[in-house]
This record gives sequence, C-alpha cells and structure tokens, in this order.
Amino acid sequence: MYLQVKQLNKSYGSRRVVSNVDFLMEEGEILSLLGPSGCGKTTILRSIAGLVTPESGLIKIGGRVLFDGKRGVPVEERQLGMVFQDYALWPHMTVARNIAFGMRLRCSPSRVIEARIQELLELVNLPGMADRYPYQLSGGQQQRVALARALATEPRVLLLDEPLSSLDTALRETMRTELVQIFKRLKITTINVTHDQDEAMSMSDRIMVLREGQVQQVGSPTELYLNPTSVFVASFMGAANLLSGEIVQKDTQSGAVTLRLDGDPSEDHVLTGLVGDEMRDQLNRRVRDSKRITYPVKLEERKKYPQTSAQDRSSVERAFPLRPWPSCLSERRCDRWW
Repeated sequence: MYLQVKQLNKSYGSRRVVSNVDFLMEEGEILSLLGPSGCGKTTILRSIAGLVTPESGLIKIGGRVLFDGKRGVPVEERQLGMVFQDYALWPHMTVARNIAFGMRLRCSPSRVIEARIQELLELVNLPGMADRYPYQLSGGQQQRVALARALATEPRVLLLDEPLSSLDTALRETMRTELVQIFKRLKITTINVTHDQDEAMSMSDRIMVLREGQVQQVGSPTELYLNPTSVFVASFMGAANLLSGEIVQKDTQSGAVTLRLDGDPSEDHVLTGLVGDEMRDQLNRRVRDSKRITYPVKLEERKKYPQTSAQDRSSVERAFPLRPWPSCLSERRCDRWW
C-alpha cells in the first residue's frame, strides 16, 4: 500500500473529532472523505499534511513514516501538495509567481521554474495568463491556479479541502471532470474532502464515509450506493425513502417478499433491493393511518435474515432505500428504482 493511516486519533478539549481512523490507499488512487460538517474530514486531511498534530496513530506514505504517534516529519519535508477551500492565493503576486512560490522556496533554478510554470498553465488550461493577478480571474480560474501551485513541487500525495465548494453548480460539474482527468493523467494519489455526495461519487475511486469522527464504510461509489451497511450511509449517499417493517412471507423461488410496514428504520442494518415499477407509487406513498399495511416487494437479499420464531418470521430491524440511479454514476445505467 502506498499510503497508510492507522488508529488516528485527535481531540479538541473534551470532544473527540477523529476516533481510531484506519484506511489504506494505492498509488494513483483518488479517495474522497465524505460526511456532514464537523465529522473530522478536514482534521484527517490536516493531520496528513502536518498542519495538525494527532494524539496517536500512524501516517505512512511510500514507505516513509510521517507520524508515528510521538514525532512527526515537518510540514515542508513531507512532499505533499494541498489545495485549500478558499484557494489561499497571494493577492499581490501574479499567477506565475503564485505557481512558482514553492519552487522558489526550494531554490529551484530559474530555467526549471519558468519551464514548469508554462507546463502547468497548459495542464490546467490557463495559457497566456501568467501575468494576471488573482482578482482578475474567475472562481474557476483561481481554483486552477491553486491546483497548479500544489502540483508545482511534484508532490507524492495531493490533498484537496473542499476545493469546489465556492463554485456555482454548472462550473462545479465542469471542474470535477477536469480535475479527474488531470489526476489520472499525472497518476497522482489524491485525497479529496467533501460533503457533496455527487462530487464524491463522480470523482472518486473509493469513498470513505465519516460520522462523528468514526469511519462508517469504505468502498467504491457503486458499492456504497447499492450496499450501504447502515441507515446513515444509505441516506447520506443520496435521496432515499427508508422503510422499516417485518418480513412476513417469502417465496424462495421467485424472490417475492411481503413486507409489513412498521416504525422507524433500524440504525444498525439496511437492505438494498429492486422494486418493481408497479410497486413504486405504493412504496413512495406515505402511510396515512395507523394501520399496519402489507406490501409485496421484490428484493435482492444482501444478508441472511435472523429467524425470530418457529413460524419463520424475519427480523423487523431492517430498512431498504428506494431511489433512482444517480446520473453521476455514469458507468452504469439503471431504469429501476433502488
């Protein structure tokens, strides 16, 4: 594994913001840290960068230990690039000088710096803008300059802290595609922090969902969308109708299941399955009275149901999301509701 984070912990006062976080990354992989505000995404990113000192854990990149639980490598020696949420461009410097900032600190030769600036301007599609100042650029152009500056020193890992959050919707969608193309062309290992589910699913090889500083699930966008391991992951990965109930009848040959609707969905288990077109309206309609109603639903079983009685009744504590296939997962097309 190229990047390893193990048992990472960080607290601010009495509040634990990162709790026993573990994950691995292959070289060239794009990983998104996804979760609501305050779940510890940026703290993990800054811990890897060396801007925050964890209380314990291990951070290792390319065989080199950056933090061992006691001591850490200084920020400037970690060979990492970072794009901040507000871009943090120097307002008194031109585009060229912003891009060259890190290389000048490393005392790179002038010829190398000039060649690298032109190379990066071409890469981020900003040719001829070397002499402009940040205030003369649009939001998308400023984002490209911040990316070029982060790439200028040829980092081993690129860290992105919600770089698209300040862009409008149309530009955000365009920049997602451009960023992924650049990352794949350079084969650079990238960690992207976001709370936007569409951004995470369209940009990432894998997604790590976080909640209150703890990892909830790690997997590919398709895996998390189709096989969430909890109600939280199912609901956070996109719009979903979560129904709870009791399996009262099963046909093992056809796969038909009768579900009796019940109270709130369980937080511990979730079942994802196909729902036939004829049942869509009924399942999406709210129950208008207190009667227990039975719906026949065709499901794809992901787990075995625990038996609760001799009458072969299955557990009530399950829910399944019903939702359309998201357009951001363009590698597959689905005309059914999930």
